[in-house]
Amino acid sequence: MVAKVLQSDIELKPCPFCGGNDLHIETDSEPKSSVNVFCDNPACEAAGPNQALTAEHAVLAWNNRAMVSVPAELLRKVLDEFELETFGDDYASEQMQVEAERMRGDIAELRRIAGIQTP
Repeated sequence: MVAKVLQSDIELKPCPFCGGNDLHIETDSEPKSSVNVFCDNPACEAAGPNQALTAEHAVLAWNNRAMVSVPAELLRKVLDEFELETFGDDYASEQMQVEAERMRGDIAELRRIAGIQTP
């Protein structure tokens, strides 16, 4: 089985798992083979979809991200507990302070998107 890298006129969205843009489209030489998009980030290596027949179909499926529906009350509870457990007043380093602020910003953005007010 020899892999073949394919091209598509449709632009790939970043990897939904790691956010990486180092991606390629590949098929094997077997009859009735499927076409997949691969993330080339060694820490991720995501691949999909598993049943595409053409590069265009694979790219469209890769780019079509499923919307996840989470009840607002559950999301509020998870975010509140995460924030309470993760952020204290004591930080070991300036780097931890910077990371904590970045995470707080991410949580605030999730709350904004979900329409959840900050406690």
